[in-house]
Amino acid sequence: RELQEEGREVLGAEQAVTQLQRSHKNIQQASQVVAECKEVLLLCSAVKKSTEERRYQSALHGIEQLRQLNLRATLSPSFGRYMELAIPVQVEMVKEKSVGEFNEWLSALRTAAPKVGEVALQQAQESAV
Repeated sequence: RELQEEGREVLGAEQAVTQLQRSHKNIQQASQVVAECKEVLLLCSAVKKSTEERRYQSALHGIEQLRQLNLRATLSPSFGRYMELAIPVQVEMVKEKSVGEFNEWLSALRTAAPKVGEVALQQAQESAV
């Protein structure tokens, strides 16, 4: 009888250890996924900051780094899929902002061109005299 009771205690302890080992493994895997997600989110944050600061080349470089990551294999499948869908949206946003800024620059240039031409003609006339 004593032997049976001690056997049950050992079996219970073994089951508890096995459960703790599973829990530990799950926590390690979750920690790894969180660290990988953090890296991707930091890169996304850098892309957003570059875009806001009108550093479009830097933003596109960050987007390219995101594209190079195998997001689905690295991250949890749902988060990886979300990130894969977000990349084209980011590219389009950078494109729209850079084209808009370029168009504003062209408009300002069109506005200033007559004055620049006038000043250039005056200087040419003055240097010819």
